[in-house]
Amino acid sequence: MLNKVKTYGLPQPWSTRYARHKAQAKYRQEAYELSPAQFYDLWIESGHSEKAGRKRGEYTMIRVDRTKPWATGNVSIISRFEHTRSELNRYWARGFSV
Repeated sequence: MLNKVKTYGLPQPWSTRYARHKAQAKYRQEAYELSPAQFYDLWIESGHSEKAGRKRGEYTMIRVDRTKPWATGNVSIISRFEHTRSELNRYWARGFSV
């Protein structure tokens, strides 16, 4: 039997994206306060909803302050390139090298 994804009242594939995003936050034990509508609206308002994804040239949602929950005032949509660069900078700041 196939697992069904809740629709959350969003068009596909956004219901699936929201469900995965929320599940990953739960797995990482991060507080999550975004409703399905807020998640979808943030992506639409960003102007990058057609380019959401995990590949080069696509966009992702990040938390601005990692100590705060996933919420409308604490998220930003940035390119994967920017995200990778910021993650490497955090890595190097801790004294590690590649």
